[in-house]
Amino acid sequence: MVENNISGIEFGRGKIVGHNIFNIFLVYSSERMSFPTSELPAIVITGTMKDKKTDFGNSFDPDYITTEGQYRALYMKLSRIMNDNDFQYNQKYAVDSTQMVYFAANQAIDNPVFYAVVASSEILSDGFAENLFTVANRGGIYSAKKFYEELQSLDKSERHVVGEEISSEQAKSIITSLVIAPENVNYVNLVLSSLAKADVYGGDNVFTDVIRLLGEIPMGIDADIILDSCFQIARKYDKLNLLDRSFQIYQMIADMAMQFERLPLMITSQMRCAVIARKRQENPEIILDLLSNIDDGSLEVAQQEERELFYTLQGYCFDVMGQKELAEELHYMAIMIAESESSPSIHVAESHAFLGSVASSRYEPEIATRQYITASTISLSNNDLDMSKLYSHKAALQEIRWATYLASTAIVMNSNADLSNIEFYAWQSMKRLVNAVTHSDRDRRTLDILEPSAEVLRMIKQVFPKSSEYGMATINELEQHLGFIGENALPPDQEKELFKFISSKISAMLPLPPPVILLIANDGRLIIGGEIGKEQWDQSILTNDILFSGALSAIMAIISEVISGDDPLRMLDAGQTQIMIERTDVCIGALLVDRDLNILRKALIEVLNMVELSYPGLANWDGYSIDFSDLQPRIEAIFQKAMENLSS
Repeated sequence: MVENNISGIEFGRGKIVGHNIFNIFLVYSSERMSFPTSELPAIVITGTMKDKKTDFGNSFDPDYITTEGQYRALYMKLSRIMNDNDFQYNQKYAVDSTQMVYFAANQAIDNPVFYAVVASSEILSDGFAENLFTVANRGGIYSAKKFYEELQSLDKSERHVVGEEISSEQAKSIITSLVIAPENVNYVNLVLSSLAKADVYGGDNVFTDVIRLLGEIPMGIDADIILDSCFQIARKYDKLNLLDRSFQIYQMIADMAMQFERLPLMITSQMRCAVIARKRQENPEIILDLLSNIDDGSLEVAQQEERELFYTLQGYCFDVMGQKELAEELHYMAIMIAESESSPSIHVAESHAFLGSVASSRYEPEIATRQYITASTISLSNNDLDMSKLYSHKAALQEIRWATYLASTAIVMNSNADLSNIEFYAWQSMKRLVNAVTHSDRDRRTLDILEPSAEVLRMIKQVFPKSSEYGMATINELEQHLGFIGENALPPDQEKELFKFISSKISAMLPLPPPVILLIANDGRLIIGGEIGKEQWDQSILTNDILFSGALSAIMAIISEVISGDDPLRMLDAGQTQIMIERTDVCIGALLVDRDLNILRKALIEVLNMVELSYPGLANWDGYSIDFSDLQPRIEAIFQKAMENLSS
């Protein structure tokens, strides 16, 4: 059973009596205030959860008295509840001796939205729970206010849509003669709801009649179930790759949704039309026109992934149209949305990859590498292994490019008899070469990684001091390992360990750059961060905004793996940077370094323990009420001692 750890928190004239994940109902105690019998005493919050990562959407309070700070405190509580291993949906729980909670999950859409209602056992009757399940599983896209109104409407009228009374086969025949009128709306709802559950439709009549019915919806009726059912039918055509049919239905739904004040449904339908237009490689101006009814204001009611997709689609269009600077700004917008939440979608991976291509065109291979690695990490967290491999390989190509540049620099310095930094550039070149092979795709690297790698080693051998026996031995060892790699003679795990070993030998010869620390609350919000040794931490991060942005996006993409499991993730590859990760019950610590050194990891753990003891309120942090002004010098002191020990 899920324990209720937020009961009693006061909101205006009421208090929380229960919770849920994505739509939560905050029910006011009848002892504190009374309501008209026609009003449902509840607050609704929309959101989604994927891999135990919760992203909150919009909210609705019928009394308009809940403050932003109160919502933020509630979001943190809900996020912690969602991480409970016993948490389940679509059933009722006892919250305490007087309260019950019912969770309903809408699995009909691509990224499930969850709803829950918490109330006294008298309110949360079996009929009420059925109404909640009915609204949640229509398959439509609701704002918090619209969901509240639909639930309230069902609660008052006690009307239900029973989809089992008409089979999908019967519905296919009935729809041909179906006509929508105010007196038969419930029957139309029943037919279309049954039809929406069909696996396949066959023939042309279903599509033709869905288009006809959408065009015949009279104003003044409750058209929600009709629109929701048609939306599900469009989705099934979409999944069958019948794009012309799905496009036409989505477009009509978008037009009707505006008339019936279903803004979230309009946004989603219009967005799907734009995605289909992109799949069909239509003129980018057509895609932009499809998005023209959506703006920053209306996006406030959309889920996080749709907001990300909106800017990514526009970025794609302006890129194709040759307006690179505008495309870059729009892709940055998608990334900024992801950083303000906790789980970037596959669309954000595309945005990072675009910025990687921009950095590559500007001959900034180090920045390009970080962007591509971040895109690869986000793709992997979204279970798109093919794109993850592709982006990782693009990062490898950038690292080879950087390795070649460094080796060339060493040759130029040698020709100018400048011997002071030749060895340093040679080691840096080898480090990037090893990273390139590590990140490369085994099926692609023979063509474009191994041969340039051999050329880089040849260049390094020309200038490396012959007196450095250890250095020459390491070069020869690396050359030998590349031979093994070229033959694909080693399993992936052994290959990884081999290059991890050689990388550690190379890293030991390079000076240690100052690490960057990020402290992140378990819900994904940044607490504090900066470069160790810099007085102004905020500025130290801003001057490395590309590094910071990529690192934070990568961490957020896999935060569920960071904070869960018996063996949580403790190191993340971010191109030229390694992200060392540790956590406590209240926060996550990430240290951006160029190698995994145990003495730095111990310092990171010491910082986290200090934070947990010094800020007991962090477990319920609302985002602004804790003063962290004394945290920077305490972190600096811990790492100063660690760096001194490292030097000695």
